[in-house]
Amino acid sequence: MQPAHIKDGLSNTIFAGEKYLNPNYYYTGNSCVDNNSAFQGNDWDLNRWVPPLDANGNLRTDASNYQPRQDTPNDQDCTYRFGSAHPSGFNVVMCDGSTRMLSYAIDLRIFSFLGNRRDGQSIPDSY
Repeated sequence: MQPAHIKDGLSNTIFAGEKYLNPNYYYTGNSCVDNNSAFQGNDWDLNRWVPPLDANGNLRTDASNYQPRQDTPNDQDCTYRFGSAHPSGFNVVMCDGSTRMLSYAIDLRIFSFLGNRRDGQSIPDSY
């Protein structure tokens, strides 16, 4: 993929981010989202998703399932959420190489825009 394919701009598009993981599985490798190698390919161990939009550009009804969360013991195991052990947010790398900490309370619509390279939506300066 070429930088020109990222229509929303390299600094407005998430390249990678930390994943939510139940701390009960930090060292076991028994979580369904942390049981394969980094070379697995398309797998829940590596992939996370931003909230999907419907055909009208509105958040789908299941959007809350994509809200990033702090790693929490005895909580979800199999999930596609972003998250981390940090108390206030999770880190992402933007396509321009910069890093940012995003709040767990990020607006899901803005989060969706940040995860789509060509939606044409504007991103506020502070989110």
